[in-house]
Amino acid sequence: MATLQPFNAEGYYLPTTGSYDSDVIRGLDFDSPEFKDYLVYVQQSLNDHALFVNNKPSGKLNYYEQISGKTIGAPPNTSLGTRSDLRIAGYYVTVFVNNLSMGAVNYLHNIPNVNSVNFNGLYLYGSVTDPVNFITLSLPYIGPEGYIGLKYDNTNLIVTSSFDTSTYTVGKVTIEYTKY
Repeated sequence: MATLQPFNAEGYYLPTTGSYDSDVIRGLDFDSPEFKDYLVYVQQSLNDHALFVNNKPSGKLNYYEQISGKTIGAPPNTSLGTRSDLRIAGYYVTVFVNNLSMGAVNYLHNIPNVNSVNFNGLYLYGSVTDPVNFITLSLPYIGPEGYIGLKYDNTNLIVTSSFDTSTYTVGKVTIEYTKY
């Protein structure tokens, strides 16, 4: 009889050892409850494979919501309960920033369903480049010229600068978050 092992959800890899052992299948009676259990196991394993392949980060910085491949433990005492094994998927969206200036500039971030789910920001980072002088600043930035701050609300990414940043015309900011 096949032994049913829990799928290892800690690493992003495709398990290939023993999941579909042909000798185990040949040894099962097709009318037995063990065979039905094995079919359920195979289906769950295929679903797990698909989830992990789809959750694998692509490395592409697209301007729409994507799964980051990161998982975060569920916050305690929420509508999700107190299960310590529950993991929440992380998402990210990249926002193109250009035409910076002194003060605040708003950029639409296109994060879907911000108001209708439990939304929790994780990371906010990026960079801007002055292509003429070949200078790149990481964001948020604090330096001798001043600062460039990042924040976002339910519709916009807000980039605030305390100095003239009009020469920084190329940039991207990534927002990472969870929602459940």
